[in-house]
Amino acid sequence: MLSRIAEALFWIGRYVERADGTSRILDVHLQVLLEDSWTDEDRSCRSLLSVMGAPPPKGPVDRNRLVDLLVADLDNPSSIIGALAAARENARAVRGSTRRRSRRAGRDRAGRRCSSVAI
Repeated sequence: MLSRIAEALFWIGRYVERADGTSRILDVHLQVLLEDSWTDEDRSCRSLLSVMGAPPPKGPVDRNRLVDLLVADLDNPSSIIGALAAARENARAVRGSTRRRSRRAGRDRAGRRCSSVAI
């Protein structure tokens, strides 16, 4: 049981790191697009999607479409919301098992206190 909780906590951290990394990469990429007007926006955005492991969409990709794909696309595990949703699912699993364990431990402690008082 403890190893399952440890694994879930590891993946929570990993998914939150992924969301943080994606947001930082996206921030830098958007800054470059804003500062350099000579950059081919479609090619640059497709390149970033390729690096992030997201399938390239049909049609042109501009910065707004890029933000939609890397921030709010639940189907993309590399998106920020996809990574945070995965972290939340792991947290739900941990929350249920830790609640049961802490309730059980609390009952055990309370039982020991009551028995020691009765003696």
